[in-house]
Amino acid sequence: MENEKIKILIITAHFDPMIGGYALAATNLVKAIDKYSNKIDYTVSTNIQLENASELKLSKGRIVRLKFFKKWGLWSFFIYEIRLFFTILRLNKKEKYDFIFFETMERTITLFLLSFTKLITKTGYRIHAATETERFLWFGKINKIRKWFLLSAVKKVKYIFSTNQYHLDFYKKYYLRDNIYKIADKFFFVLENIIIQQKLDIDNNFLSKLKLEENKFFLSLGRMSYSGSLEKGFIDLIAAVFLIKNNQKDLLNDIKFVLVGDGKYRKKLIKTVNLLNLDKYFIFLKKLENNKIHFLASKAKATVLLSRLEGMSMFALECLKNGGLLLFTRVGGIQHLIKPEKNGFLTEPQNIFDIKNKIVKILQLNEEEIKKMKLNSTNIFNSQFNPSKIVFKFENIMDFLKSITKL
Repeated sequence: MENEKIKILIITAHFDPMIGGYALAATNLVKAIDKYSNKIDYTVSTNIQLENASELKLSKGRIVRLKFFKKWGLWSFFIYEIRLFFTILRLNKKEKYDFIFFETMERTITLFLLSFTKLITKTGYRIHAATETERFLWFGKINKIRKWFLLSAVKKVKYIFSTNQYHLDFYKKYYLRDNIYKIADKFFFVLENIIIQQKLDIDNNFLSKLKLEENKFFLSLGRMSYSGSLEKGFIDLIAAVFLIKNNQKDLLNDIKFVLVGDGKYRKKLIKTVNLLNLDKYFIFLKKLENNKIHFLASKAKATVLLSRLEGMSMFALECLKNGGLLLFTRVGGIQHLIKPEKNGFLTEPQNIFDIKNKIVKILQLNEEEIKKMKLNSTNIFNSQFNPSKIVFKFENIMDFLKSITKL
């Protein structure tokens, strides 16, 4: 038993070479399993195509890229998920997987169809963020349809993973309606996101090209779609900087606020900054390669995430790993990354006066205090988010589930 392989099928809607938090989470999990586990034999199924990119170099697993056809509009999602369902049946018939792991809950129709088969007894999914929770239940017309399929599947899926405890509690409250017996009938696991060290061999002139200086800028990142802007609280940061400018302008000398992200709401954010005469303080960047985000996080005075809704953000973990002095809101999973005044500060969501006060505190720190807080962040990351330890944890969970799903 000890040397037996555990065969798992990983289903993900976001994967390399796609850019973004979800894609990084899935890709890093697979890379880490490939590097650190000698027990897990895995297959990855994804709709993300390589286009002109090279395939990931993996030594143990394989990747099945099932093409997503957009030409049928909204029906494309239904057709793809039905095709995915039959792909799972075909792959399982050949490989006889011990467990089917959905990296997110987004494939609701596939999960619904699986709930009518025996495979649902060895299926689980991982919850990451608002996409699968708050937004799924309350935002967007298409989610009303997806929610119906998911709530039907929820009854039969017994194995629930999340990157953070907050969203497991959310699932119990809203998906299981706080029903004690339904909750007792499930298994819940926290499986943290994995951050893999990036090569920070960035051009020495990269900061100067962006007109930035080390320790003289704040860094924030997130989707700038309408829903993304509601969740990430960019407007709260802009409002807080406006308050500082009006009351303690001298603190902002040579300070910049870098916002990385793209979407329809981006133009509105830029317009707001210009209307408030804050354009000299803000720099907007549409996209950056992941290694450059790591680099900026390591050079910033502080990294900022003023989320109103959040799970365990990959950006937050990247900032922690790269020794960021953190300013996060007291929400979701990200609040647990901060030991107040040890490696950063917590602020209340949507409270622009509290946010302003915390930014002022950071601006008033001396060089030695900043250096110490940044080192604390690195130490916290190394003790809590070591990739090999997370893979070992996943391996143990899979070993346990391999046995009990046979009952």
